[in-house]
Amino acid sequence: MTDTATSDDTATSDETTNGTGRPPDTATDTAADSITGRLGALSVLGRRSALDPVRSGNGYVTVVLFLLVAGLFAYTQADSPQVTFSNIVGIVSMVAPFLVVVRCADALAADRESGRVRGLLALPFSRRQVLVGTLLGRLAWFVAAAFGTLAVALAVFLARGGVVDPTASLVGFGLLCLQLTVYVGVAVGVSAAVATTARAVVVASAVWLVTQLFWTELPVLVSYLLNGFEGATRPEWADTFVALGPLAAFETLSTAFVQGGSVRPVLGGEPWSALVVLFVWFAAPVLFGLRRFERASL
Repeated sequence: MTDTATSDDTATSDETTNGTGRPPDTATDTAADSITGRLGALSVLGRRSALDPVRSGNGYVTVVLFLLVAGLFAYTQADSPQVTFSNIVGIVSMVAPFLVVVRCADALAADRESGRVRGLLALPFSRRQVLVGTLLGRLAWFVAAAFGTLAVALAVFLARGGVVDPTASLVGFGLLCLQLTVYVGVAVGVSAAVATTARAVVVASAVWLVTQLFWTELPVLVSYLLNGFEGATRPEWADTFVALGPLAAFETLSTAFVQGGSVRPVLGGEPWSALVVLFVWFAAPVLFGLRRFERASL
């Protein structure tokens, strides 16, 4: 009887201490399981979002457009001594924002219209996970599309005897990925904030038009309105306002780290402060879209 009791006590002690001589850390185990579950959910949702452009066929159109721009420029300009491969990366960076806002504006709005988002939320996914997973998936797809396109353009460029500057090209590709991140955040944030695909496309396209084409003219337009439509002068705050736009921030980083030229400091700081501007342009639409998406009636 004594041996049996001792054996039972030992087994109970081993179970209590997990065989390690110390009590189990239930909180740590629960936190680890929670983190693993969240990462698994983001992986599933991200894979689904990345494959959506392929399933719909829109992804192939985007790749063809990328190839037309980069491939034709590489083929026709390879023999020019003033053109290096980093210039081709810059050309892709010019068209990437438009393709992103057009192809990502339906990322969540289309699911809301079709009712698919209710099916996702019926599974153990939160609305925040759906938004973040969608954002990561679309970003991964666009980065992969841009990388594949530039790889083909590089082969054409080298075959035509073009000059490649490895450091500038790699930095340029990094800035392209940063640009894709910002505009995917804008498009997915807008898509989460509105209820229909049509509205999402209109709003996202309007953001692209303002930031890429009209941002530098807005101070003059405001001055014109404040002067009663009689005359317009460039306000003193115009330079600061222009520097707060995403296009000026990208141009600052490109000039400083790809072209090697001198730039006017952004917000009174070093060129790196342009990253703060880009972070705000990425985070603000995502947080606004998340707030609207979590409160929306689906």
